[in-house]
Amino acid sequence: MEDWITKIANKHDYWVRIINSYGESLYAEDIVQELYIRLYKYATEDKVLIDGEVNYSYVSFVLRNLFYDYCKKKKQVELVRIGEGYNTPANKEYSYMEQTQADEAILRINDKINNHIKKWHWYDGHLYDLHINKGMSMRSISRGAGISLKNICETMKRCRKDMEQFMSDEVQQDIDNYKEGNYELV
Repeated sequence: MEDWITKIANKHDYWVRIINSYGESLYAEDIVQELYIRLYKYATEDKVLIDGEVNYSYVSFVLRNLFYDYCKKKKQVELVRIGEGYNTPANKEYSYMEQTQADEAILRINDKINNHIKKWHWYDGHLYDLHINKGMSMRSISRGAGISLKNICETMKRCRKDMEQFMSDEVQQDIDNYKEGNYELV
């Protein structure tokens, strides 16, 4: 390890206390270890040391950014599709017929949702498809189509509200039936 990294590592407890002051105690050590890696890869001795002493402001800045990156990753939610995890418990195997019924039930739920979207104005449906199904950001849609970002945001907000209402009113019972294995009721 280089000499300037050793000087930073000598202040290890100080860096951990900084992370603790941000409110994270469980992964404080890991974030500080990530600091050493990030500094070793991307920083130079000139940035990290001033007259042979540790540049606390620079290292604290990098540490804060690492903490924010950690918070962003921690907040990310894993999406679970309707069919995942409900029809295949580890201790039970389904017959071909049961699996076919489950697949058909998912298709009926999907068709019900798609038919509802087809009832929307073509503009709303097209924006919803670009944003949700194709994964385009609202900003990229705005740039590509020449539509104001505010207009797209308002449209997506209206579509989201309508979809939430539709899901809670008409589709939730089907999803519950699917989870319980009552595929014929879907």
